[in-house]
Amino acid sequence: MSRKFRELLRSPVAWPLAGLLLKLDGVPLGYWSLRGWQWLFLLEGVPSLIGGVAVLMLLPDRPERARWLSGSEKSWLTGQLADETAQRQSQGHSSLWAGLASRQ
Repeated sequence: MSRKFRELLRSPVAWPLAGLLLKLDGVPLGYWSLRGWQWLFLLEGVPSLIGGVAVLMLLPDRPERARWLSGSEKSWLTGQLADETAQRQSQGHSSLWAGLASRQ
C-alpha cells in the first residue's frame, strides 16, 4: 500500500476518534476531572511510554547477547563497534558545540 492510501484509510478513523476524546471534558479519572486535550494527551502518551520501557527491557544491549544474530554477524558487529570506539578515542575529546559547528 502506498503512503497516501494508508493516510486516506487512517484519517477517517483518527479524526472522529480524536474529536470524541476532545469532547470528554470533565469526565472523572479517580479524583481528577480531566479536560478533553488531557485525555488525548494521556491516551497517546501512555502506549508510547509502555513501548519505550518494553524496548529497554526486552532488547539486548550488546551484539553478543542478541539471539537472532549468527556467530559471524555478532563478531562482525562487535568488530565494527570496536573500530568506531577506537576511531572516536583517537580523535580526542570534542564538545557538542564543536560537533554542531563542524561542516562535515
